[in-house]
Amino acid sequence: MSKKIIDPVFGEMTYQHSWVRSEGIDWWGTYTVEITAHAYTGQLIAEEQKVAYLDYKNTAEKFIADSVPLLVKFINDSYDLASSISNADLLALLKPTAVLFQRDGSWGVLFESDLEPENGIAIFKENGVIKVGTQDDFL
Repeated sequence: MSKKIIDPVFGEMTYQHSWVRSEGIDWWGTYTVEITAHAYTGQLIAEEQKVAYLDYKNTAEKFIADSVPLLVKFINDSYDLASSISNADLLALLKPTAVLFQRDGSWGVLFESDLEPENGIAIFKENGVIKVGTQDDFL
């Protein structure tokens, strides 16, 4: 049986290897992503994760907009594409699947991508700095 909590910041969350719930987003189109607060069995959501979630809620649209040039640069530098991609091409290359909040307060958006089918791509915020890499770079 899944454990549920009502967190004052995250809302209703269910424990499934971490605390999770679904949320609709509308960045480059409408998607449903998993909002995930990383936790091991028995751990509640950490205060740092709550602060990070509030940062996400207050800055998500700006974070995504500021990340577009970084994503384009990462993809152009990392993958052998026939031509350089543009900002508009990101819609076809990246599908947001989760927003993950680490216990240290860092957070990021995870994307599925045919360019990186095993690892996916992530944009993440660590110590106030936006970074782009594979999901493994963030996880």
